[in-house]
Parts: sequence; C-alpha cells; structure tokens
Amino acid sequence: MTLASDASRSDPVRLVLCGAGHWGPNIIRALLDDRRVRLAAIVETDPARRQALESRYGVCTSADLEPHLRDPAIDAVIVSTPAASHASLATAALTHGKHVLVEKPMAATHREAEDLCRHAARAQRILMVGHVFLFNNAFREMKRRLEATDFGRLLYLYARRLNLGPVRADVHAGWDLASHDVSMFLAIKKTLPVTVTASGQCMIRNGIPDVIFANLFFPDGTCGHIHASWLDPQKIRDVVAVGERRMIVFDDMSLQAPLRVYNHGFDRLAADDATAIVDTFGEFRVQLKQGELVVPPTATGQPLAAELDEFVSALIAGRPVESDGRFGADVVAVLEAIDRSLAEDSRAVAVAS
Repeated sequence: MTLASDASRSDPVRLVLCGAGHWGPNIIRALLDDRRVRLAAIVETDPARRQALESRYGVCTSADLEPHLRDPAIDAVIVSTPAASHASLATAALTHGKHVLVEKPMAATHREAEDLCRHAARAQRILMVGHVFLFNNAFREMKRRLEATDFGRLLYLYARRLNLGPVRADVHAGWDLASHDVSMFLAIKKTLPVTVTASGQCMIRNGIPDVIFANLFFPDGTCGHIHASWLDPQKIRDVVAVGERRMIVFDDMSLQAPLRVYNHGFDRLAADDATAIVDTFGEFRVQLKQGELVVPPTATGQPLAAELDEFVSALIAGRPVESDGRFGADVVAVLEAIDRSLAEDSRAVAVAS
C-alpha cells in the first residue's frame, strides 16, 4: 500500500475519538499533550458522560460519528468502543477515507479483520491496531535482547496476566487479557503459531471463561504458554523468555526493575566427552550454567503516548505503521483458534493465515 506523505503540513492533524469509556480518558490526555494534533470531537453515546467530558477537557462531544466521517477536515478516527463494534466503526471510517487507529481486538473474527485490511488497502489509509504493549520500553528492550546473538536459541515463552477483576461481559479473559500476550509473542516470533490448544473455566458467568490456559506451537518448535484470569488473588503481569544462554523476565508490575536478564543456560555435551564431570541424561550430558542477574536500565515513557505518536507520525510521513492491520488480524486469528480449542475440549486447532 502506498501512502501519500503529508510531511509539509503546518496545520494540526484533526482527530475524532469514538468511545470514551474506561480507556478513553487516557487517550484524551495523551492527544491533548501532542501539539501536532487537534482533538476535534469525542463521540460518546452517554449524555451524562458527554457533559462530563466537555466540562473536564473542553472538547466538543457528540452522540453520532457519521457527521464527522462526512467532514473532509477530519483526518483520522480512533475507535475505543466495546469490542463488538470495532470492526463496523473502523470500516465506516476507512470507507470515508479516514486513517484509523482501532483498539484491540480489531474485530471479533478473522474474516472481519481481513475485510478491514482490504478496506484500508483500497482506501490507501493507515489501519493501526492498539496493541499497546508493543510500545512499552521494557518490552522493546526485551525483544532487542532476544534478537541478539548472545541470547542463543529461544526455547519457550510463557506469560501470566492475572488479577481479581475487572470482569467484562462483552469478551472472555482470552480476548481481554491474553490478547496482550499473544501480540507480544507474535512480535517476538515474527510468525504465526501453527496450532493452538486451550482450556478454560466459566465460574462467574455462564459461557464467558474467567480463566484461560493457552498453548501456542510455532513452526520452529518454540512453545508459548499463556495463563490469563480475572479471578486470581494476585495481580501479575509478566512475560518470560527462556533461551539456551539467557533467560529474560519482563515484569510490568515492577516500576524499579521491569526487566531482569538471567545469564542462565546450558551446554549440551556429547556423551563420550570424558573431560566434563556432569550428570548424564540419556544420549547427552547437560551442563547447567547459572550466571549473574542483570537489571538493564529501561527508558521511561508512556506506552500509550508512544503508540499514539507512532500513529500520528506515520500519518504525517505517509509511511507504514507498526502494529498495522495485518498484525492485528494475526492476533485475531490466534484468539479465534483459542476459542475453537476451548469449544472442542482443548483439541489442537490450526491457526488461520
């Protein structure tokens, strides 16, 4: 897709925010802090909330997105509504020639996600998906270290995203919580898993799993495990990568040390190597190595602000965007496979590509 550069523009990028619920105020504050942006309007269906938003932020509000889509002065729309409406609202905006940033998940099905990508390509407009952890500085540093030669081969990943609430009624814990970890796993592996297995339990509401255990099996043999729950006594947000020479922990709950690098690993020695006195396991001898713990410095910054900066910068420069529609569709494909495995007694399900 070829995007026209708008680098010479002196006027601000005019944006409309559609949906200002739980996550909306965070987006509003970040947009108001960006001098390249003018938040032209906030679309919100709740009259009391509209009044509160106007009073607090001094931004015009309305109940209907359609007039803003018809306004040629509007450059882009940010969709931050309940998940079920993401695809239809993003489609409407793209159809009217607007650039779109849609919160995750971008659609309820992989087919809808693919349709959105086609709309964006036809309109030659940016379609970005709000996978905010991709813009977390600690995760970015983790990913950089995983790609370094001294990490060795990545053996497996696991993630835990647990808390007591908040409980959602529109999606289950997989689409709400595990979607973050799926996005990070895909960013690390740069490919889709071949198959997925999942199990879960519905304890608060019938038909809406509160706890999910999912396994992602990648083409090179790497396995990724995700535990997501909004019914847990601990608040845990971590991603762990285990490699042959290094092990890395990204702990999003730690303000002081969000990233820890363990110089642990192993050497696999031939069984007839008589020079090493180590335990033997079958055909090979394995020598485990336990080295120092390193806490690398991590740049401060707000992931949401970085995500919005990426969207606006790409719009102005006319360049592709990180976390684009294709990436978002891949995340949806994995989540859809998790759904199928949950419904089919944890059967291994192929991931649509």
